[in-house]
This record gives sequence, C-alpha cells and structure tokens, in this order.
Amino acid sequence: MSIQRLILTIILLCGSSRWLVAGELTARDLATPEMAVLIEVARPVQLIDNPLSRDVWGLVHDAPGINEALTTPEIDKFRHVAKFIEKSLGGDWQTGISRLTAGGIIVVVQPPKPPAEPDVTVVVTAADEQSLRQFMDAVQAEIRRASGAGKGPEAELASYRSFAVHRVGNGSYTIAGRQLVVSNTKAGLESALDRLAGAGAPRQFELPPSLRLVDQAGNAPAILATVNLKLLRQDPKTSEALKFPANDPIPVFLLGGYLDLLRRADYAALGLFVDGPSHELKIRVPVGTDGAYAGLRGYFASEPNESAPPLLKPPGAIYSAGWFRDYKKLWDARRDLFNADLVQQIEMADAKARSQPTGFGISDVLQWIGPQFRIVAARQREQVYTKKVDERLPALAFVIGVRDEVAVRDRILAPVDGLLLVALNKNIEDYKKVEYRDARITTFRFSDAAAGADPN
Repeated sequence: MSIQRLILTIILLCGSSRWLVAGELTARDLATPEMAVLIEVARPVQLIDNPLSRDVWGLVHDAPGINEALTTPEIDKFRHVAKFIEKSLGGDWQTGISRLTAGGIIVVVQPPKPPAEPDVTVVVTAADEQSLRQFMDAVQAEIRRASGAGKGPEAELASYRSFAVHRVGNGSYTIAGRQLVVSNTKAGLESALDRLAGAGAPRQFELPPSLRLVDQAGNAPAILATVNLKLLRQDPKTSEALKFPANDPIPVFLLGGYLDLLRRADYAALGLFVDGPSHELKIRVPVGTDGAYAGLRGYFASEPNESAPPLLKPPGAIYSAGWFRDYKKLWDARRDLFNADLVQQIEMADAKARSQPTGFGISDVLQWIGPQFRIVAARQREQVYTKKVDERLPALAFVIGVRDEVAVRDRILAPVDGLLLVALNKNIEDYKKVEYRDARITTFRFSDAAAGADPN
C-alpha cells in the first residue's frame, strides 16, 4: 500500500489523553483567523475501545452488508496499518496507537489558493520520544525499501532551522521531541516549526473562550472541531441559502434558526464528549441576539420561561435528543420567512386541507402542538412474540408537547386509531386503552401469525 496513505491513516486513527509540555505545539499555536477548520482529538482510543463501540459492533457485525464491507480494499489498508504498528512497536495495535498518540492530535486546515489543494498540518504527540522515534524509524525503513524497489514515493532529507525535515512525495514531516509534525505543503510545515521555535510572527488570533467546550465537570471533549463560518458564506450557493425571505420552505423548516446563526457568526464549535458508553455531541455558535432575524424567534427558546425539555434516559438508551421549536410562532411569521409566491402556495394548501372532511389544516396542527420535542431509542428488552427474531430493531419513542390536548386527541388521534384498526384488521390483537399516571395510552400488538408471516 502507499506509504503516504499508510502514514496518513495512522495519524487519523490515533489519540489518547492530552498533555501540555513546555516547548510543544498546541492548538492555539496553529489557529489563525483564516483557517477553515481546527480539529483537536484528545482521546481517539477511547472512541475506538469503549462500551458503546463494542455494543454497536455486537449488533451489526453479522449483518450481510457489514461482512461485505469488511472485504473492501479500504478495510484491508487499516489491517495493514494495525499489523505495521504491532510489528514496529512490539505489542497489540491498540497499545501501539495509545503510545504513539498519548498527547493527542491537532489538525488545522487552511483554505486553498486555487489551483492548489488546502494546506493541512497535523501534529501528533506521543507518550514519549523513544516510542515515536522507534515507530518512525520503522516507517523510514519501509520508505527506503519501497523506494529501492521502485514502488514508493520519492523521499529526501533536508533541514529547517534545527529540525531534520523528511520529504515523502508531496508531503513533509519532522520529529520534534515527542511530537510528529506533518504537512502536505512546505510552507505549512515551516510555519508550524517557526511557532515551535518561537520565531514566528506575534500571535494575532486567540481562540475565544466561548469556543472551548467543556462538560459539567470542566473536562475537554474527546474531539473538538472549530469551524470558520466566514469561509462558508463566501460560497455563492451557501450565501444564497442563508438569505431571508427564503425561496424554499424545507431548509427553513428543518434548519431555519441555525441558518440565521450561520449567517451572523464567525466561528462554530462542535464537541464530542465520551463517558463510558455515553456519547454527547455539543454544538455552539457563539453569537448574540443582535441582528437576529425576527421571523425566526420561535426557532429557539428565547423567553425566560422557555427551554428545551430534559433528555429521556431509559435503561439501555442508545440515542436521546430534546429540542425546542415553536412552530406556531414560525407559522405566524411565514410572511417574513418566505417569499410572497411561496406564502400564497402554503396558504392555499392549508385552506384546501381545511376544506376536507377532517376539517383541519397545517395551521391548526401547529396551533395545537407545543414547542417541546423529544426522541429516544433504546435496546429492546421484551420478547413479545413467540417467533425468535435474530436482528431486533431498537425501541423508539417520539414525544411531542401539546397546547390543546382535546383537539389533538379528538381531531387527530381518534381518526388515526380508527384507520389503524381498519387497515390492519385481523393482523392486530389485544388492542386496548390503558391509564398510566395522568396519561391515556393506546396499546396493540400484532398477532403471532402476522409477526411470523413472510414479508414477501
């Protein structure tokens, strides 16, 4: 396999805990106002070897599509990388990756200057200099072997300041203590080494504290990405999508408030936090209310008495999310959100729906439902049917808050119950309504004959 791809794959796989030692490059050394994205990977080994990963693998590893994917050339490359790490460091690949990346990984991408490619610089910090040099000696030996056989990229040794610089193909790397610094451009590598040597230009950009995400205990995320939104807005298609009133209702319906944030903010931060089997993704777009588009006030909880609902966390939870979205306010602001022709189409569709026997349209539904939504998926723990199921789908619940309980129950749920019974007929048994605390629950189960029927 390509030595360049081997090295790049190793870098992308790596990660453990973050240590800060004097004289080493950090994220703040590489961050610039012009950067496209800055990625800090503190604990990738934790992402690879954790209870959730093992559980997911246990669920999917026997699936036909997964078995087919495991035979692809791309997966073979990862196997070669794992074997190379084991051979060069004398241990299993998980321990090898942990040793090579105990101080974490930093990746900074600078926007391209056409026709050139983006400038990508990667800093990998090992547990100690000896482990890093032992591994890179093995990499260099493999490069020399491949070059001698005429199968590898061109390689040469140079120097910059006090650092030995190795060029392999179009990329360059150097070892500085326990740090491996890699870049696909000479300028990118030299800029990083200037910072390391303390000879670069005075730092003119500091990462704002609002972009440095932490959890409730003050711990940094396993992965933190800082994205430059100003560059996104330079793209004509993106810029057009961020304009209001909009010409397309779907992006506004799904992403309206986020589009407004992207329209106004300079940077965004995304952090993935890992605590055992629990994975939590936090997204922050630090921008105030100044300049916010008035028509989107209902997209987020903006009043003191408004908030997103707490997450549902049943035993065996796989995924849980909760959000605030006041669709009544968004409907009332439709003339601010959409162009006149689109508003007319939406109102005509609503009037047509209200003229049907059901007697209500989208405007009524949006008046009846509340602004809080929750969804949760959990492992199935009940065996309801006699037929054995080899691949069980997770249990799924979707919770919608309501403003008008009577209207939702009588105008929406009652007709749905009737249609359900008519459509499924003899396939349903044990249909009943039960009371649980202050809730009224409709329950039914498919008959064992229907559950065991061949779908074809």
